[in-house]
Amino acid sequence: MGKTGKAQAAKERALSLVYFKDLTINSASPQKTKEAGRLFARILEYGDVVLLGGELGAGKTTFISGTAAGLGIDENLSSPSFTILNIYTKSKLCLVHADFYRLDGIDDILNTGIEQYLGAKNTLTFIEWGEKIKDFLKKDFAQIYFEYNLLDKNARTISIKGSGPAWGKKIIKLGKLLKNAHFGN
Repeated sequence: MGKTGKAQAAKERALSLVYFKDLTINSASPQKTKEAGRLFARILEYGDVVLLGGELGAGKTTFISGTAAGLGIDENLSSPSFTILNIYTKSKLCLVHADFYRLDGIDDILNTGIEQYLGAKNTLTFIEWGEKIKDFLKKDFAQIYFEYNLLDKNARTISIKGSGPAWGKKIIKLGKLLKNAHFGN
C-alpha cells in the first residue's frame, strides 16, 4: 500500500472512531428546512433509523417531507399524530413515518408494529418523539432535534447527532453537501 493508500486507511480508521458526531443547521424558513431534508436523503441507506424531537410545530414533518421528496416520493406527507404510522412506498423503498407523541410507554410503542420496520431491508424509518424508543433500539440511529428561533418565528435550529461510526461518516458527508449547496448557516 502506497503513502496515499495508508493515509486514506488512517483517515477511515479515524472516522470510524467518531461517535455522536454533531451537526447544527440554521434554517431560515420551512422551505429551507425542507431543503435540508432533501439533502439529508442523499446520505441515507436502507435500514436507517432516524429519531426526531422538538416542540409541536417545530419542523419535524417538514424535514421528513423534504427527505421523502429527495428520495423521489411524491406523496403529500402529513404528520401521523393520530394514525401513529404512515407508510410511503416508491419502487422497492418503504419510508415509515411514525409519531409517538400520544403513546405513553414502550408497550404502547411495540403495539404499533414498529419493530418490523426497524432496520428492515429497503426501509427507512423516521420516528417523531423518538426519544421514547431510543433506549430500546438495537441498531445505530440518527437523532435530530428541532428548536424554534425566538427572534424569527420561521427560523429553526436543527441539531443532528449520530449514534455510531457509520452515522458519524454520514453526518460529515451531510455537512459537505450543505456547504456545497451553499446552505445558509
